[in-house]
Amino acid sequence: MTTIRERINKTRFWSNTTIQGDCIVWTGYTDKDGYGRYNTISAHRYAYEERVGAIPSGLQIDHLCRVRNCVNPKHLEPVTAYENQRRSPYSNISRKDCRRGHEFTKENTYITPKNKRQCIKCNLEANRKYRRTKQS
Repeated sequence: MTTIRERINKTRFWSNTTIQGDCIVWTGYTDKDGYGRYNTISAHRYAYEERVGAIPSGLQIDHLCRVRNCVNPKHLEPVTAYENQRRSPYSNISRKDCRRGHEFTKENTYITPKNKRQCIKCNLEANRKYRRTKQS
């Protein structure tokens, strides 16, 4: 039985790209987050596996160029989920304060089971507000 990656027409895949500067940009379908999709797989993951090799188990592909629809294998690096999130300009891991201005310190930071940071002060305020509405 062949896998999806083995059945993909490589010529057709790469015909959905264009060169923009150093990036090879995916011009086919993109998902709501801006990542290229080809059939049922991520375009950047396919490009990496086709040109470099298998992505090690448990790792994600990070776009070093920060262009989400770039499929240039030279711009893609396998990293842990934590490292990928740490590098992201959209992640709160790189932020020093929560959105309400409380500093993320060891004492004021809760790490969720999904490895996300939450502000303890904000959680306490939200719980107090919730309890007040329940008592009314």
